[in-house]
Amino acid sequence: MLSKRILSIIAQSGVALNIDYLIVAGGASGGTGITSGIIPGGGGGGGYVANTNLSILTETEYNVTIGAGGAAGTGVYDLGVNGSPSSFPTVTTALGGGGGGAGQPNGLSGGTGGGGTSYTSSSGGSGSQGGNGGNGASSQVSGGGGGAGGNGVNGTGGGTNWFSGDGGIGISSSITGVSTPYGGGGGGGAYVYSGYNFTPGTGGTGGGGAGGSAGGNGSNGTQSLGGGGGASGGSGNGDSGAGGSGFIILRYPAAYTITLGTATASSLNTLVTGDSNFKYTKLTGTGTISFA
Repeated sequence: MLSKRILSIIAQSGVALNIDYLIVAGGASGGTGITSGIIPGGGGGGGYVANTNLSILTETEYNVTIGAGGAAGTGVYDLGVNGSPSSFPTVTTALGGGGGGAGQPNGLSGGTGGGGTSYTSSSGGSGSQGGNGGNGASSQVSGGGGGAGGNGVNGTGGGTNWFSGDGGIGISSSITGVSTPYGGGGGGGAYVYSGYNFTPGTGGTGGGGAGGSAGGNGSNGTQSLGGGGGASGGSGNGDSGAGGSGFIILRYPAAYTITLGTATASSLNTLVTGDSNFKYTKLTGTGTISFA
């Protein structure tokens, strides 16, 4: 059975064609923190890989993989779930975002890093294709998940005002002709305590989900943008936000078309905005494609 993570060339025929590509993996979910005292971190956005002039063949079937987002957490202290990788022929695989921290552990590492919890100022996870997760601060606030374009923000504050970290920003690309951010990190969750002001982290640009207020749910990362999920609010029964699924965008000369086999797409053979010499296709589901 053919691996879903590598190029599968079924037929060696056709002519060589140079294309540009953008690959984003699935974002991670945020952590949960149902009991008081340890505030969970945001999930990292999907890892990001892009380049130009990849040589492929027409009349050849290719197998591509689109990474799923990490599942939402519902337990007492559920670590965020890393997103799944996205891959395309002979190209470095985009790695899923790292899950947000929960309980005592740090944020998880991945294509981007998950945010750290408030437990003894735990650290965010590291990102190999994007930003690191933000760190927690004191015992009050957590870090935001890393984004494809920047680190998650550290938790900050003092006195009666405390702020959990925002998710890291995504990377903006104009591969479709319109500048769009992808792979934003999820925000850290907030706590509640009489006489204190706790603010959850916002989601990073590019599909990151906001962290939950005390007892509330974190917001989901945006599907097909690779956004990280927001952490749940501490001291309550909130769930974390799920990570958003990844995608692949291919840009190629307008004289050619992509035919879908078993893959799915949200945009198929669409003219690039402002440049009718090129088309693009945005793949959103694993399967096969070919060029003609």
